[in-house]
Amino acid sequence: MLIETIQIKNFRSIKEITIRCGSVTVFLGGNNHGKSNILAALDFFCGTGSKCESDNFFKTKETSTSELWVEICFINLSDQEKNTFKKYVSANGKLKVRKIATIDKSGKVDINYHGWLSEPTIQWLKPDYSSTKRADLEATLVNFLPEGVRYSKTAVEAAQEAYIAQNVSELEFEYLLESANFLGRANVATGVLPDAFLVPAVRELNEETKTKNTTLFGRLLNRAMGEMAEADEGFRQVKTDLATIVRRLNKQEGEDDSRPIQLREIESNLEKELIDWNVKLNINISAPEIEKIFELGTSLDVDDGVITPAEEKGHGLQRALIFALTRSWANALRKQQEGTDVTPRGASESVFLLIEEPELYLHPHAQKALSRNLREIAKTPHHQVFITTHSTHFIDISSYRDIAVIYKDAESKATNALQSDIDLFGGEDNKSRKNRFNIGHWVNPDRAELFFARKVVFVEGPTEKVLFPYIAEKIGVYDVGVSIIDCGSKFNLPVYIELAGSFGFGHIAVHDEDPIKEGLEGDKLAEATRTFGINNELNELSKRTNTILEVIKPNFEEAFGISKSQGEKLGKPLAALNHFDAMKIEEYPTAVIELVKNIYS
Repeated sequence: MLIETIQIKNFRSIKEITIRCGSVTVFLGGNNHGKSNILAALDFFCGTGSKCESDNFFKTKETSTSELWVEICFINLSDQEKNTFKKYVSANGKLKVRKIATIDKSGKVDINYHGWLSEPTIQWLKPDYSSTKRADLEATLVNFLPEGVRYSKTAVEAAQEAYIAQNVSELEFEYLLESANFLGRANVATGVLPDAFLVPAVRELNEETKTKNTTLFGRLLNRAMGEMAEADEGFRQVKTDLATIVRRLNKQEGEDDSRPIQLREIESNLEKELIDWNVKLNINISAPEIEKIFELGTSLDVDDGVITPAEEKGHGLQRALIFALTRSWANALRKQQEGTDVTPRGASESVFLLIEEPELYLHPHAQKALSRNLREIAKTPHHQVFITTHSTHFIDISSYRDIAVIYKDAESKATNALQSDIDLFGGEDNKSRKNRFNIGHWVNPDRAELFFARKVVFVEGPTEKVLFPYIAEKIGVYDVGVSIIDCGSKFNLPVYIELAGSFGFGHIAVHDEDPIKEGLEGDKLAEATRTFGINNELNELSKRTNTILEVIKPNFEEAFGISKSQGEKLGKPLAALNHFDAMKIEEYPTAVIELVKNIYS
């Protein structure tokens, strides 16, 4: 199963939020805006510990809450999952579960899972429908009663299921949150819902490589021990030998006491000290589970030319090892599930990886490699990745719908999310548009910077991207929070404008007027007409997306006095820089100064 949507209410800095999820969901935003709290909410939902304290409840100076919940809607359920959660799976194959925490006045926190039940609106198809005898049963259901089965509530339920299955497309359903515990028991949910592995930004490797059941390394090791205990003859022999040694240390009924004299002396000395109590003592030693031995004396050493414990290596390698452990655990879990039969109730094979700031301690190329690895994990069945990041290397701008920009509302101080809900490339007519957008992303991944900017400025090409920051520095208005995004051409401006508009980013678009010159014929006239025609599209689009348009008349080179021949010789960006570098600031055209000031205001 995979997560389609997450709803969170009253959790830490989150008052109420709904987030749509993809195979890799990327949370962006400034520090202390609540990105980590979303991952913590996911961990709370899936976590086996289910620990929740008073600090997890949303509160402000004016208000406080006594109930929080995290609700997840799952899709793409496997056959095993459909069987396990059969009661809750809706007609469209979705499963929705809510985990609720409440806190009383004494500070005690109570936690429960509840599922959403899908019921037909027809009364005689509801679970509580019953009739005292067969003659009173709804006539339509009679034909669906199992052959040869005695009339009973169970038989009626089977008839209802059969009718619903045959007529599901024609029925209307309503959804109700059950009041009872999920699957009928208070703690059963954590054993059957998917596993989530949280890698916090501040997690130290020496914590994650401990052999406790709560760590990734401990889980991997314990799983290996279990498999060895079942399949490895040498491992079984070690267990037998250990049991034999321990047996020699214990006194056996009906046998001469052949134990080591040191043990017998301890018993004798203690009995003498307790002579007034008239008691006998026996030192009895239990054979330890051999698996526990690994918890006591296991370390992870790394040989990179010098063999040392992993926690003594650089932070970059430590983080890489944590991610390697994460992937290894995911693979082990998948291997365990492969080929298993469907049972009435079984643990979900799904794995959710929750990673805070994966870019920490990694140089750019290592970030790129890790980003590719995480997306590869997300492509494997039943795996999903959720990350918070400040690095453009972990953003796939072509998957813009899976990006959530997290921010705090100025008034409520609560965490909110911005996501795009439009399809930029809907329809076959937009195929070339999508191709240009994706190619632009691969050619210039820095365009993902727009998701981090205070203000976005879309320009036609590299000349403006180079020149505007240069002039801004010269005239003293430069602002690092303003991102100049080279869209690749004037024809690509609309798609970037729509993208920014769908997220609600403050943005400006700068483009040439490109009037049609006299004397053009044939293909040149057609191309000029097409280029000029984009202006109308941009004008209409700006009204719908609250875009500020800055139009350079007639075009960039002529308005700013840049030599066309120099542009052809050196390339437009270098020609523009040379042109303005040779001028004093007071010689800059007024139009240039005003445009740059507007951009950086």
